Amino acid sequence: GSKLAYFAPADARFRQYLDNHDFDLTLLSFHHDGHYDYLDEQLITMPDKQQLEDYFERMLAGLKRFHDADVLAHFDYALRRFDITPDQLEAWGKPLLDQIFTIAVENDLALELNTKSMYRWGNAPLYDQAIAWYQAAGGHLFTIGSDAHEGPQYEANFADALAMLKRHGVKEIATYRQHQRTMVPIEPPVIDADNAY
Repeated sequence: GSKLAYFAPADARFRQYLDNHDFDLTLLSFHHDGHYDYLDEQLITMPDKQQLEDYFERMLAGLKRFHDADVLAHFDYALRRFDITPDQLEAWGKPLLDQIFTIAVENDLALELNTKSMYRWGNAPLYDQAIAWYQAAGGHLFTIGSDAHEGPQYEANFADALAMLKRHGVKEIATYRQHQRTMVPIEPPVIDADNAY
């Protein structure tokens, strides 16, 4: 698969790249504000509310222009270095996330549960909340990703993410081959690793 960190000025280049490559799936993410990656030091001094709103506004604008992907990856990426509570996410982000999830659902984008965000960065409560909002928008497609940049992180905390999905009544997750979706039952769990972040 390919993870596409969307950036509006490169829209045509992204589309051309995807047209010229054969991937099983494309994950759509939003990694930077046009100048800096959201995890860069330059941005972590921004007030929490401003960072959250700026990030979701950019994500919403990006999704309106580009949604030719299979999965919306780590919806919380810009929040990883901030201590955003579920109450703050609801107060500051829910109106934007409702629009984001509506566009995702209209375009068959699965919502990724990113276990690095959830368990290494401590954002599991935000994902618990986002699952319900995505479902309220009509969403039923979920994937799980470990964002593994090293072998030992592969499938880290997948059992925890599956348990969270089950608490929300989710019975299957989406997998992709040649952009064709296959739904895989959660029970019995098919996880080879029991590692954690």
